[in-house]
Amino acid sequence: MSLITLSSSGGSGNSVATLLNCGRQYYLRYHEKFREKTINQNLFFGSIVHDTLLIKHLEQRSTSQVVEDYIRSEIAFKFASTMQGKYILELSTSEEELVSKAIKMYQAFSEIPINPISIEGKFEVLLTDPVSGVVNNNVIVNGRIDIIEQVKITEKYENNRLIIEEDSNGKNSIVITDLKTSSAKLNSLNGHFFQLLFYAYIYFIKHQKMPDYLCIRNVVKTKIPSVQTIFYKPSFKEIISTYTTIKDCADKISRGEFQENYVNCRSRYNTNCPYEAICHSELFDLPELEIEQKLIKED
Repeated sequence: MSLITLSSSGGSGNSVATLLNCGRQYYLRYHEKFREKTINQNLFFGSIVHDTLLIKHLEQRSTSQVVEDYIRSEIAFKFASTMQGKYILELSTSEEELVSKAIKMYQAFSEIPINPISIEGKFEVLLTDPVSGVVNNNVIVNGRIDIIEQVKITEKYENNRLIIEEDSNGKNSIVITDLKTSSAKLNSLNGHFFQLLFYAYIYFIKHQKMPDYLCIRNVVKTKIPSVQTIFYKPSFKEIISTYTTIKDCADKISRGEFQENYVNCRSRYNTNCPYEAICHSELFDLPELEIEQKLIKED
């Protein structure tokens, strides 16, 4: 069995989520190295804000001017990169408007006191059964975690529901935090749940103990940006379940099973899957122009 690497770092780096969503999409993205050619404005803007939020902690002496200069240079650089013709950037707003929005969102986030243990840390472990401790030396599991922080937290129950809150008088707790941006507040962790549990699994295998909480800090892109924080307390049972899912993914890859997921198929629901031109035809039987309109192939 050849070495398999499974990762989850959010966005396009989430190979496990891609495989769970659609085997054919995983095969085309990670084996054949095809990538979507069109960059959505929300993803473009989100990546800029995400990177900016982290420099508050990566650069201890960062000032508001340093942050603004960083935002301007990053947006200008990404504009220049996409305008070279390799990618297509879908924008409905100007470069200056993007800069202004990104600065406001950074300012909202910077008001939150964070005590980081690790920033943008890349963690890697061998696939390990959390119960028996049996190690699979052929499968690497890795993830890039935005922030591991120490937070003072209290718990209470209201109507039989666990409420987890930051509290200056609370207990010091280890929290795995993922940064997000969205146009509205999140109703729950749905859509981000597996990624957080994936990080929790890596943390458990690496440290042989559970993180106390998982967290989303979501910067909401309203006129006056605000930060929404959602905490979740993971269980060991969920760590076991996550391990089972990762193991199943590795088994499918080793067997070469990359079936289309008919339930999740984007093109069947008219969501313009960029892989449709290849996926529903013979893999290399299409005119190159038809493929190049939506995809590029990496070296």
